[in-house]
Amino acid sequence: ALEVMKSIIEHGQVIRGWLGIEVQPMTEELAESFGIKDRPGIVVAGVFQGGPAQKAGLQLGDVILSINGEAAGDGRRSMNQVARTKPGDRIAIQVMRKGKELTLNAEVGLRPPPAPAAVKKEEK
Repeated sequence: ALEVMKSIIEHGQVIRGWLGIEVQPMTEELAESFGIKDRPGIVVAGVFQGGPAQKAGLQLGDVILSINGEAAGDGRRSMNQVARTKPGDRIAIQVMRKGKELTLNAEVGLRPPPAPAAVKKEEK
């Protein structure tokens, strides 16, 4: 709450870092299919076209092992870590892709505002 308040005071809005990915938790079945045992990780389930993650080379099915050296065992915690990162800062993302570990570097973007909800016109 303090971070949100500080951002509103300084910028007039909440500034959050963004990678442009959707993640899903690593299940036992997924860990087995990826050949990863007893290692934390989250699976990239979606990549926003033109977003920071795509520009850094992240792909569907990559398993994020760590972000800036912090284990990525919990998707919510990892995405909050990214959200707390200042847009424009670079982060190191360690991933497992097809059995090989890679380190990708991404420039954190500014989280876009949510799309407005569609408004239905009243029928007369």
